[in-house]
Amino acid sequence: MARPGHALALLLVAVAVLLHSSVAAAPANESAVVLAVVKVLLNSTRPSDESFLVDPTVLCALRLAPVHNLRMERSFLKQLLARLADLHLDRSCPGQVTDPDERPRRGEAVPSGLLALMVLALRASCLPVEAMRLGWVHVDLLGILDQRLDEERRSVALAGRPLTTYYQYALATQALCILNASVDPDAVEKLASWALLQGSGDGPHSLDEASQALVALSCLKGTPLLRPPTLATAVAAAAQSLASLLLGQRSGNGAIGNIYSTALAVQALQAAQGSGVNVSGWDGGNASRTFLFAAAVAGEFTASPGALAQLLPTLLGTTYLAVPRITCVGDDDSVHDLHSELTLSPPAGNSSWPIGVTYQATDGLGHTFDNSVHVTVPSGSNLLRVLEAAQAQNALQFSFKTKPSSFGPYLVQVNGLVADSALHQYWQLLDAPSTPLDKGLRDYIVSDGQHLIANLTTW
Repeated sequence: MARPGHALALLLVAVAVLLHSSVAAAPANESAVVLAVVKVLLNSTRPSDESFLVDPTVLCALRLAPVHNLRMERSFLKQLLARLADLHLDRSCPGQVTDPDERPRRGEAVPSGLLALMVLALRASCLPVEAMRLGWVHVDLLGILDQRLDEERRSVALAGRPLTTYYQYALATQALCILNASVDPDAVEKLASWALLQGSGDGPHSLDEASQALVALSCLKGTPLLRPPTLATAVAAAAQSLASLLLGQRSGNGAIGNIYSTALAVQALQAAQGSGVNVSGWDGGNASRTFLFAAAVAGEFTASPGALAQLLPTLLGTTYLAVPRITCVGDDDSVHDLHSELTLSPPAGNSSWPIGVTYQATDGLGHTFDNSVHVTVPSGSNLLRVLEAAQAQNALQFSFKTKPSSFGPYLVQVNGLVADSALHQYWQLLDAPSTPLDKGLRDYIVSDGQHLIANLTTW
């Protein structure tokens, strides 16, 4: 007679075999996860407080989804148009935004990356981005985006780096290409040159920047926009170089870099493969998508609408390159009950206990201060709670300020020292001594005895 534990093990193996052999089981499970993600994103479009951020990546993701709540999508589109009308869209751009999530103040020039995402979101909603009515005027958003890209290009020529980041530079290039607009050959050449440097390992690289650049270059590679032929050759070489870089970052569990960089990297490799880039040895993203589906169910993305919006196209096996194929005809308007039977969150803990964490705030540029403090917080606390505890303990040395972003609160000031984005400064979060955190203030859960650092540096 089989022991109860042995019988249970045999039963679990049998169930696993049945699930693995069933063609319908896996898609059904994946469909449930996709629907749950769509519902979380729809709920995130409801303004909650004054820090609510109208994020165009959320609308892009919702429009790429197979099912919709069209009333809520239209409402969010109106909010996006209102935000766009508040922005300064003339030729001048001060280059004071370090990431596409930063919200410009009224009258401030909209940066290239944010404008690119807005243009894609509007086109995904089937609006004419070449002649958008904003208030009392009609504007050519593609023309303005081309101007923003030209400002990035000129900054690279004069200063050796874009006004913002190569992430935004690539997003602007990508949006223009996706919407079949012409792209300045010199802007393309500068992006390709940077990409070759990253792929060779000779420059410090960000996987997210590399992924966005690879999507842009893959789009360009598949169009007749490239002249002269030498530019086409450079683009092909750069795309191959970045694809090799991303493939070299794969882990056995399907991750490419960290959990958040994986979603964008899979989209980039998919775009590259579609344009003819050699991605031999890649399984088409199957292992990475399995990893990401499991991470989504575990709640790894739920707290950040921006991260979840970046994830959804990957779960669907698509990219922003599909935006021009959206017709807005016959949309499946079936998502009306926003309650999800599948909860995208980790199981709640039954208890908590105090843990000790060392927090260090240091001016890594001017070396004006280097302060450390030991704080006690409940187990399961995020990094934001550690900063709050440090500030409560010594506000003179550990005061801080954040700004809202679609990836959660973003650290902008510590001990009165503001990171000057015009000088490419930012507050880098580290696990001592030098490991960058793969999550932000709200999503990073600290451990007992950990030493965490906020260091002012440049990119």
